[in-house]
Amino acid sequence: MVWQLAERLEREAAGDRVCGSRAPNASPADRLMTAAYVLTGLRQGRRRFGEVDEAVRQQIETIRNIDRLEDLTERLLMVSS
Repeated sequence: MVWQLAERLEREAAGDRVCGSRAPNASPADRLMTAAYVLTGLRQGRRRFGEVDEAVRQQIETIRNIDRLEDLTERLLMVSS
C-alpha cells in the first residue's frame, strides 16, 4: 500500500522540492517517507477519532512537506479530541 500511494503521489506531483514525491529528482526513499507519513497520519486519525472524512483524507494526501507531515503525526498522538 505504501508503494501504491508513493506511485500515485509521484504521478500527481509537479513542482518544487518541498518533499520527495513532488521533486523531479526525488529519491525512492523520499517518496516512501512521504507516503508512510500520509498513511500513518490517516491511521492515527482513524484510530483516535473514527473513520476519516473523505475531504480530510484528500487534504492529508495532498500534503507534500515532510516536516508538516511529521508534525501532523506527532500532534495526532497528543490530541484528545
